[in-house]
Amino acid sequence: MPFGASVPPIDITVRNDPGEIEVTIEGKNNGPAVGVTGSIIRSGGIVGSSILDEPSSVYCIPLSGEGETAREFSNQSNDKYVLRQVPPGDYRILAFDAPQQLEYRNPVVLRTYESKGQVVHVAAGQKVQVTVEPIKGK
Repeated sequence: MPFGASVPPIDITVRNDPGEIEVTIEGKNNGPAVGVTGSIIRSGGIVGSSILDEPSSVYCIPLSGEGETAREFSNQSNDKYVLRQVPPGDYRILAFDAPQQLEYRNPVVLRTYESKGQVVHVAAGQKVQVTVEPIKGK
């Protein structure tokens, strides 16, 4: 940038009104939670699972496509998957019967899931509850 040129403004939005999404897996028994869950975010937009002894993997994919990161749900008590601190917006909730390597930033890959899962809208401060059917692994 040349000396003395004006710098374009940077817009920063700070919010204190996140929502929450609670997912129930259709057909899953309501036994105690087993295993440890977590997310691995890799460069290139691939999210992977580090679930041990847990039959379902549940992801929250932002529909805005504005560089937001997909997140994986943690298994809580009563087989409810809960994701807190969710910014207001629209999301696709996908559940798989086994851990996945999901290329959530690849539009071609995501198109294969357009008719699967549930699309939810999270408003400021809202708790959304949804039931999804797991997608059978390959």
